[in-house]
Amino acid sequence: MTSRIKEVIEKTGFNREKPHLYILTSIIAPFEAITILMLMNIAVSSQNIEVIKSYIEVIKSSIRLSHFAVLMLGYVLGSTYLSYRATKLVKEHLFLSNLSTYAYAREKDDKERLLALFKSSLARSEIPSPITSLILNIITLGLFFPILLHILESNIRKHARSEETLFYNKSLTRETGFSTLLLDLSALLVTLFIYMIPRVLRFVRVFNKHIDTVHTGVKQYPYTQETIIEKPIESPLLGIALILLTISIHSLLSLLNISLIAGIGYVLALPALYTIYTLRNASIYKQIIVAYMIIYLILCSTILIGYIHSNASVPMAESFYKSTRDIHEKFGTDVSSYFEYIFMNNFVISASSIVSTINPVLLFHAIANTGVILGGLSFKLIVEKGLQTIIAMLLFLVWPHVLLELLSYGIFLVLAVNIDNWNWRRILIFFSTALLILIVAAFVESLTIVIGVKSL
Repeated sequence: MTSRIKEVIEKTGFNREKPHLYILTSIIAPFEAITILMLMNIAVSSQNIEVIKSYIEVIKSSIRLSHFAVLMLGYVLGSTYLSYRATKLVKEHLFLSNLSTYAYAREKDDKERLLALFKSSLARSEIPSPITSLILNIITLGLFFPILLHILESNIRKHARSEETLFYNKSLTRETGFSTLLLDLSALLVTLFIYMIPRVLRFVRVFNKHIDTVHTGVKQYPYTQETIIEKPIESPLLGIALILLTISIHSLLSLLNISLIAGIGYVLALPALYTIYTLRNASIYKQIIVAYMIIYLILCSTILIGYIHSNASVPMAESFYKSTRDIHEKFGTDVSSYFEYIFMNNFVISASSIVSTINPVLLFHAIANTGVILGGLSFKLIVEKGLQTIIAMLLFLVWPHVLLELLSYGIFLVLAVNIDNWNWRRILIFFSTALLILIVAAFVESLTIVIGVKSL
C-alpha cells in the first residue's frame, strides 16, 4: 500500500456509527404519522371548505394537534440531519474501502479483486449525494428517510458481501431486495411509524457489523472465492398478517371516529403488494388466486370501515350517488354508452398498474375507495330504508360483473409483479386474458344497469 493512501485511510479510519441520534429521532417519528392522519381526517370529515383551506388555522384551533405538529417538525429536522449524516457516512466508507482494496490489489496484481472494486464503485454511484438526501427529506417532510435507509443499507450489504467473499471466501451478510422495502414501509404504516425504531437500529447494526467483521483485524486476503448466496427472508403469510393487522387497526380507529379514509388504499397496498411479490416464483395460477383473494378481502374490509366511519364515507357516497344519477340521466338506456364509460374507467386504472412493480398502488387505492364509498352508501340506505338493504349490499359482492372485475384486477397485479421477468409472448397472453375479462365485466355491468333503469 502506498504511503499516501495509507495516510488517508489512517487519518480518516473505519469508525463504527453510534445509534443514539437515530433512536431519539425515531422515538418522535410516530407523531409525524399521527399528525398527518389527524389532518387528513379533518380534511375528509369536514364539509366546510373554508376549514380545510389552511392547515395552519386547523393546527392553531387544536392544542393537541399543535403539540403533535411541533413533535412532527422535530422528526422532520432530525431525519433531515440523519439523511445527510448517514449518506455521507456510507459514501465515505465506500470510498475509503475501495481505496484500501485498490492499494492491496495493485500490490498483489489481483484482477479479481479489482473487478470486485469496480462493482462496489457502481453501487456507490447509486447513492444520492448528502445534499440531495437532505433536500429530498425536507421536501417530503421526512417521509423520504425510510426509503433512503433502504437504499443505504442495500448498498452496504452488497459492499459487505463483496469484501467478505474476498476476505473469508464466503458471504456472511444477507441480501435485501424490493420485497424488503415493501415490508418495511408496510410495517411503518401499520404501526404509525413506531417501527422506525427497530428500522434505524437495523441500519446501524448492519453498518457496524461490517466494520467489525471486515475492517477490524483483517490481515490476509485470500485469492479463492466461494460465494454463499443468502436470499432475503420472504413470507406471504407475513404479508397477509400485515393486511389483517392494518384492517383491524383502521376498524378500531373508525370506531373512535379517527381513520385514514382518504389514504387507506395506499396503506393496504404495500402489504398486499409484498404478499404477491413473495409468490412471484410460485405457479401463475397460485399467484392469481392469492391476488384475487387479497383484492376481495380489501374490498370487503373497506366496505366495513366505510360503514363504521360514516362521518367521512357518507359525504363521499353522496357525491358518488349524485354523479351516478347524472350519468343515468345522460345515458338513459343506451348500453353502448354505459359500456364505454365503465370499460374505460376500469381499463385506465388497470393498464396503468402494470407500468412498474409499484404502480399497482393506484389500483389498490381505487378498490379501497370503492369499498369506502359502498360502506357509506350502505349506512345511508340502512338509515333511510331499513335493514333489508343489507341483503342487497351482500348480493352486490357476488354479482357476476364484480367477480369478473376483481379477477381481471388480480391478473393485472400478477402481470405487474412479473413483467420484468416474463417474455413478450407471456405478457401479451395474460394482458389479453385480463383485458377480455374486463370487457365481459363491463358489458355485464352495463346490461345490469340498463335492466335496472328500465324497471324503475
